[in-house]
Amino acid sequence: MVLSLNGHSDTEVLLKAYIYYGKNVCEHLNGIFAFAIWNNEKKELFLARDHFGIKPLYYTIRNGNFIFSSEIKAILKHPDVKAVIDREGIGELFGIGPAHTGGKTPFKDIFEVKPAHFCILNKTDFYEKEYWKLKTKFHSDDLETTCTKIRELIVDSVERQLVSDRSLCVLLSGGLDSSIITAIASDYYAQRR
Repeated sequence: MVLSLNGHSDTEVLLKAYIYYGKNVCEHLNGIFAFAIWNNEKKELFLARDHFGIKPLYYTIRNGNFIFSSEIKAILKHPDVKAVIDREGIGELFGIGPAHTGGKTPFKDIFEVKPAHFCILNKTDFYEKEYWKLKTKFHSDDLETTCTKIRELIVDSVERQLVSDRSLCVLLSGGLDSSIITAIASDYYAQRR
């Protein structure tokens, strides 16, 4: 696929990828995302969330209005939405912490787009579809090969996140993960000077 781009924005790339791939766009994305696109020709709204649900995306339907946001508090600002606690959702929050059943929130009738899912809303229907599923495979590599592959995957993952049109920083907690990310980022920028 060859895209003609006018700017330097990842949003432009995402929109053009949606125009090209349609509802299969998520199968071609790598990284974290949550987005909504209005398709004026089809008169439908397309919402999608990244593979592991890192970026949030919430919605509710009230009085014929579809209300969505990356934060629940924004949805609660709508005059038709009342903050009513969902017994099961709040139980999960206190019982298993930030982990929860996909799609649920602590608020009644406020839902999240599940990780690795997209939703389509049109005049007659609202549906959700899973576009990706984690697969398990038998591991047969020796220790050295495993260590090499893990290192390559971590370096690739961190370097992909360093692509930005804004300045970046790393928050160091003193733990192993933030130290690894900082070391990889430092090496990456040192090689580009």
